[in-house]
Amino acid sequence: MLDDRDPQSGAGSRSGSTEFTTRTDRHRLSLYHSVNVQTNLTAKLLLQDQSDPFMNRDFFESDFRRNPQPASHIEIAKHWDNYSLSLLAQPQVDDFYQTVERLPELRATGLRQRLGSTPLFHESETSLGHFRFSPADDQLHLGEYEAFRADTHHQLLLPQTYFGWLNVTPHAGARLTHYGSRSGGDPALGQAGDLDRFVFNTGMELSFKASSTWADAQSSLFDVDGLRHIVQPMMKYVFVPEPSDRPWKLPQFDRDLQSLRLRPIDFPDYNSIDTIDSRNVLRLGVRNRLQTKRLGEVDYVLNWELFTDWRLETAAHEARFNDVYSDLELKPRSWLLLGSELRYDPNERLLNESNHTISLLPNDRWSLTLGHRYLRDWSPDELKERYPYDPFFENLLDEDWRWGNNLVYSRVYVRLNEEWGFRMIHQFEASDGTMEEQSYSVYRDFSSLTSALRFRLRDHRSGKNDFGVSLMFSLKALPRLGLGDDSNRLETSLYR
Repeated sequence: MLDDRDPQSGAGSRSGSTEFTTRTDRHRLSLYHSVNVQTNLTAKLLLQDQSDPFMNRDFFESDFRRNPQPASHIEIAKHWDNYSLSLLAQPQVDDFYQTVERLPELRATGLRQRLGSTPLFHESETSLGHFRFSPADDQLHLGEYEAFRADTHHQLLLPQTYFGWLNVTPHAGARLTHYGSRSGGDPALGQAGDLDRFVFNTGMELSFKASSTWADAQSSLFDVDGLRHIVQPMMKYVFVPEPSDRPWKLPQFDRDLQSLRLRPIDFPDYNSIDTIDSRNVLRLGVRNRLQTKRLGEVDYVLNWELFTDWRLETAAHEARFNDVYSDLELKPRSWLLLGSELRYDPNERLLNESNHTISLLPNDRWSLTLGHRYLRDWSPDELKERYPYDPFFENLLDEDWRWGNNLVYSRVYVRLNEEWGFRMIHQFEASDGTMEEQSYSVYRDFSSLTSALRFRLRDHRSGKNDFGVSLMFSLKALPRLGLGDDSNRLETSLYR
């Protein structure tokens, strides 16, 4: 709990919210407890409550960045060798966060396993529960709706290997979903009443690996002692005929959410149960890996993955080809890592996303990370087309609303001696020339504890600049951070 003497200077005023800007008594409650009742039987409780939607944003920014809309739930799970059973209850604790309440949801999962002595494998997932879509209290255009839903999906697979190297796995499955009487919501969801939806799916996955070794390859410049190249092409075909009921007739509890990464196309990985529609698509991809020996152990020089989707049949909002995704990691030295993530639209010939980093960690005395993050601006119409069942974009009309970034960032860590360390972070938005964030930290190592003095300055473009000074002490016996968490790491991806 805290007494905020100037709540109007926080994130709420910058976003235009006036609901709580005069409130001085602000709080947050976070409780997590996990207990192993017996072997493979666990119970977990996560309770997160806040006085307002900007509590974490104003005072616990690292938590806000990791999870801007924290949820609360209770889960009990039992695991066997090939099966698992879980019970999940997820209520809406804070009415200013949009929530799909699960009151509760029971789920049984059957892992992939052989059927007796046959070559067939079976996997399944079954769930039932009462669900309620509860919009945030400021989402006046969205209505609350709820329904009982029972869903079961079963799939048979026949893994085969041909010619000793080609892996072929055809599969076929069926899904039956029952919706009880619905109440509330948009009339576009259809008439209230019981409804049963049937979905059939089939497809095939093909892949193989090929490798070549150059044992005599040597390079002191690139720290190479022998080379091995592994290439793995793959193709995944998925066909789903039109379900007995289309998504716009169903309450959208588990729907497609906005994502910057390539989403699964086959079941059970694709788990947006209420958004399932017809699908006829090929996922094409290739993985490349170049390995060498460093310090007597296998290390990689290059990791490169390239994927895209070829839609044999397209929906109204889809192009023939999905974006091409490229993830590249190049490690010319054990202490030097270069990363590149690209997302290119071949239909419009546009670069939708790029993320480039270079990380240097030559020793435990200093480290450096430089990065550039680009995300193209998306218009409201584009977002509505890509996510037709997401209510967040349903009434997005502001043509000046921006999704994109052109961000340059740096992180520097220097260990001055055995007792003192220094860290510096900068974040610069090149699209409008704004230094969004500066952070400077000084560390001191005592015999039984560590301390950190931190100063941070943020420019929000509107209102006053946000600055903070913090002093933290941490016992070595009970550390708040793990060893080396404040130093840079050899990391390239934002999504790992």
